[in-house]
Amino acid sequence: EVPAVVLRDGKQQTLQIKLGRRETDEEGKPVPAAQKDTPIEPQKTEVLGLTLVPVDDQVSKDLKLSAGATGLAVTHVDASSEASEKGVMPGDVIVEAGQQKLTKISDLQDRLADAKAAGRKSILLLVRREGDPRFVALSVE
Repeated sequence: EVPAVVLRDGKQQTLQIKLGRRETDEEGKPVPAAQKDTPIEPQKTEVLGLTLVPVDDQVSKDLKLSAGATGLAVTHVDASSEASEKGVMPGDVIVEAGQQKLTKISDLQDRLADAKAAGRKSILLLVRREGDPRFVALSVE
């Protein structure tokens, strides 16, 4: 267990988080039913082994996201990428990078450039899957 400092309702709290190893089976990765074979056709860009599109009304409808959802939808994950190893899947939505909201691909590219310029080796992404948040750290190299 390790201490983690979080902000909730504007107040700082320290929580004890139990770390563990995620065991994955390449053949048995569960894909949420609502996100299988999701047709997404807007401009696509590949970053960090992920093919991404900005969330717009059509993407939001295709992924059954809540009204006004923003971020970058994952349409494809390179099987040999670190993102794949860490469980990022098509249908996930990247909401933040480096604790800053994302609305377009250039936002993510800017966060990556900032992280590299600051000498950081990784960037923390807030990823939502079927509305549930999770954090994924990916190397900026």
